[in-house]
Amino acid sequence: MMDITRTRPYPTTGVTAHEVMDEMVLYLPEREKMLSLNSSARAIWELCNGAYTVAQISRILADDLEAANAPAPLDLMADVKTAVSQFHTLGFVTLQEDEADEA
Repeated sequence: MMDITRTRPYPTTGVTAHEVMDEMVLYLPEREKMLSLNSSARAIWELCNGAYTVAQISRILADDLEAANAPAPLDLMADVKTAVSQFHTLGFVTLQEDEADEA
């Protein structure tokens, strides 16, 4: 079983992102699916570009929030894993195993 924290999520071919007021809407024409993202899900989505693992996305977002004067250290891993898993289940992202872990 794949450890999602060590995968690099990236948008599935054909996914388009559209800003609608203060939200982002993803559209996957191949599956005729749309997904509306709130600000938290959008922040996660924007880092699902294949450059970062799920663990790295969690740390980046926690660091950003801590820099914005969050009162305590944050662990966002559970939230990021849930969001990425949902993106994947719905077909909006593809998960690639981190090459560094394959060695």
